[in-house]
Amino acid sequence: MGSMRRPENIVAFMEKRAEIRNNPDTPLAAAFGGDAEQQEVYDCLRWCAALAHESKSKAPFGESHIHRIVTRNLRCLFLHSRSAEAPVADAANVLLWRCAEEGLPFVRADVAEATLGRLEEIFSLSSHSDERRWCIHRLVKSLQSLSEQQCQQLMDLLVRILRENPDARRHTVLWGLQRLWEADDDPRRTYSRAHRILRIIAQTEDPELQTGLQFLQYFRPPVEAALRARQNREWRKWRWYQQQAQQHWGDRLW
Repeated sequence: MGSMRRPENIVAFMEKRAEIRNNPDTPLAAAFGGDAEQQEVYDCLRWCAALAHESKSKAPFGESHIHRIVTRNLRCLFLHSRSAEAPVADAANVLLWRCAEEGLPFVRADVAEATLGRLEEIFSLSSHSDERRWCIHRLVKSLQSLSEQQCQQLMDLLVRILRENPDARRHTVLWGLQRLWEADDDPRRTYSRAHRILRIIAQTEDPELQTGLQFLQYFRPPVEAALRARQNREWRKWRWYQQQAQQHWGDRLW
């Protein structure tokens, strides 16, 4: 009964959770109007959702059992996220988005891998604009779980969406590109091919693209290089103060 297999239960769960959060002083039993069966279903689904979250997972059984339950429910959620019924798809996508943001390490990794594969399937399909938007948001939330190769794959997909799908929601795509760029220590190296393409796109007369790709102008050097530069600046500053003090006090300080 706690499985996320039935889409109607997922929709009812999300609606009831929103209602309860908007009325925190209402007792749980009163929120269900005394319907013990519906409350039990809600409690089971709430437990299933919490099981995937790092800060809430306090199950009294082994890790392998948790992995099996959560993996099964993730498969159900990914199936629901493709539903043609908007309430079902939205409910599943919200739960997956929270898994990407707050899930256990294996949950975030599984969500990222599955979402990246799905985005590759639908990136050029105008009929999947809402699902594509959810995929981009989930992947941005999962950046820490992505390998460098997966980040490069995501960058290439976003660039292709920008170039090949004029019906795509540019704001979401540009936001994803910027977050990827800013999360990398050396984006010009990591995304060298995409960088060349984006520079060409940024030269178009489209004001939305010009504004959205301004982040390409700002380059954060790699961590080691930035650290060396900071050390050099501090050394030069210290040396300047030393010279000023020596000029003022002469050899009395040394």
